[in-house]
Amino acid sequence: MKPSSPLVILIFSVLLFTLLEIIGTSMSMIKPLWRDELNTQSYTIHESYTDILKGRNPMEGNRAPLFYLTQKLFCDALGFKTPQAWLKGHWDEIDPAANLSLRILPVIWMSLFFVLIFSYFSIRFNVLVGIFGFLTALSYPLLWLYWSEARPYSLWVLLTGIQMVLFLDILMMNNRNRATWFGLSLTHCLLALTCALSVFQILIVSLILLTKERQSLKYILGLFLPAVILFCYWPLGTGDNVIFITTVPPIFFSTVQINQIAVLALYLILLRIQALVCFNDQLGRALPFFLGIFMMLISTYTFLIHLHAHASGHGQFVIQRHILFLVPVVVIALTYLLGLIAQSLKSQILKIILITGMIAILLLPVPEFTIKIHYMLSHSPYV
Repeated sequence: MKPSSPLVILIFSVLLFTLLEIIGTSMSMIKPLWRDELNTQSYTIHESYTDILKGRNPMEGNRAPLFYLTQKLFCDALGFKTPQAWLKGHWDEIDPAANLSLRILPVIWMSLFFVLIFSYFSIRFNVLVGIFGFLTALSYPLLWLYWSEARPYSLWVLLTGIQMVLFLDILMMNNRNRATWFGLSLTHCLLALTCALSVFQILIVSLILLTKERQSLKYILGLFLPAVILFCYWPLGTGDNVIFITTVPPIFFSTVQINQIAVLALYLILLRIQALVCFNDQLGRALPFFLGIFMMLISTYTFLIHLHAHASGHGQFVIQRHILFLVPVVVIALTYLLGLIAQSLKSQILKIILITGMIAILLLPVPEFTIKIHYMLSHSPYV
């Protein structure tokens, strides 16, 4: 597989980011704020920095402070003033400038995630694989929904994307580079400060690296340090009672479609057979990464079952956004899987069949995609 020119990738990435920013800012200016955004806006602008750091946020289920601090810093730097119509309770009145001020950072975070997917896989494989990853990410209605909302989810998505590519680099390149380990440790700290529910992905990545990279123990221990941060904010953000408006399977499988999980499982079996038959070292090193993906899926599903069993019928709603981190996880896993197939299989006919089959299966939900996008962009995020 011929690698793409770094200059071509850079040009495409800049153009892509510019286009995504235009789309994101356009959406942010025409959508009215909804209840949770109003709570976030009131909290981040009117509370003190000290109270935000302490997690004293009665309006939010998530008390981790990073997103709220960045929002407050940005609004203070802009000299943001709440529009008079909003102060009078007319929150459904659209003020494009105010909307953009509150939503521009989430738009940037989500746009950077899309560009990260494209550029990383274009560099590792080629531009075609990068485009596949980018289009796969765009196919998720939930990313469109939270792309232009003043909520922590777009930052959570970006940091999860960074975590996954650093995790891949360490596993696949036997990376002993201090900068990569430091970058992963820093990303784990930022994740812990963004959302308490990131505990699953932090612990699973750290445990797998502890198992596979024991000679780098001094670096791996740093990956567990963010757990201290999580324990500081976890009781504050998860002690609330919860409400389920549906059962666990619809929540889970509308976030990560079952056809995607089936593709991952089936093609991993095929690649494992290929690795054993051909003694392919690269395919063998990839298995711990995919093991981590399935551990995240299983642990999240189990956690949802636990919450559902103890739901009280009042408190915080549990919906797809609470497991949104699974979207970048699965996008990166699927894209990397496609790249491995294209790079590892020697038979061109088998390669074409497998790649075509993979894309066809992933495109099965496409007919309902535009309906979901339209619904989500015009209704409350309780989906």
